[in-house]
Amino acid sequence: MPSVASRAPSGRHVDSRSSHTVLIFFGTRKRPSRPDPSFKGRTTVIWSSWGAPGVFVLLLAWTAAGVTLRAAPQRRMNRLLALLLVLEGAHGAGAAGFAFMVVDPKWAQFFAVLAAVTQVALPLQYLVFLGEALRAPLARPLRSRAVVVALNTLTVAAAAFVLAAPDRFIGEVQPSTLGTWNFSWTPLGFRVIQIHSVAVSYTH
Repeated sequence: MPSVASRAPSGRHVDSRSSHTVLIFFGTRKRPSRPDPSFKGRTTVIWSSWGAPGVFVLLLAWTAAGVTLRAAPQRRMNRLLALLLVLEGAHGAGAAGFAFMVVDPKWAQFFAVLAAVTQVALPLQYLVFLGEALRAPLARPLRSRAVVVALNTLTVAAAAFVLAAPDRFIGEVQPSTLGTWNFSWTPLGFRVIQIHSVAVSYTH
């Protein structure tokens, strides 16, 4: 798991396990030109104001998911809402959170893929939740068992497709002045974002 770098008196962030140092100037991060090979499955996490919203969404959404599930775990609507909140939190952490903070580019790539996976899953799961939460004729088809099974199957298939071919949805991780790393969405990735936005607007 990522570990947080300690703060040196000079204002520099220094990893206690190695000589790896990241300088901070007025909120921007200067990334080392070459990742430290001593990191094996671990990385330094540096606070970035650009990544703060994603971390806040993660904490808020997962806390709300726990409260929702604890309130009435036997209710299907609560379980579906908790799942949506978990996905939204993970998406926030990946799309606008830790990718700006981790030093190792492999971790940045992990969070970029996480953003893409949750991005394709969310619109489909919003429809499943809508069928349960909205007791209106318009949402009646979404309550059909066959439709629910189809939406859940599409969710798994879409997530698997992103994992198999993430480059179809996201570009390569690049150094960024906003933080340590950043990534871009491909045209297909932007299309999924648009679908997600429509689904969210429809549920509200």
